[in-house]
Amino acid sequence: ASEAVGFIEKNKTKPFFLYFAPNAIHTPLHALDRYLDRVAGIANEKHRLLAAMTVALDDATGAILAKLRETGLERDTLVVFLSDNGCPVMTGAGSNGPLNGEKVTYFEGGIRVPFILH
Repeated sequence: ASEAVGFIEKNKTKPFFLYFAPNAIHTPLHALDRYLDRVAGIANEKHRLLAAMTVALDDATGAILAKLRETGLERDTLVVFLSDNGCPVMTGAGSNGPLNGEKVTYFEGGIRVPFILH
């Protein structure tokens, strides 16, 4: 996120394309203590890791959107927030419920791709 924010600052006066592809939320499951501390109330270790990675992704996305707002580029920038596919249920960290299937399957829980255009 810091590299993306720096890129926006450096290129704010000209058109640019920025592709930000964080590893969160993806296997291997890992998170920094500062994110794990924010979800310390989650007892299940794998669920806590998934939640911490979600918090990290949320912070990163928020930093990028804040930089676009700060530089006056928010209204002139298309932001596409996209997921790759369903949760890898086999990790025991999450669920695709109520959808059937998981990552690497052709069921709804494996191929449905949520996205947001802003």
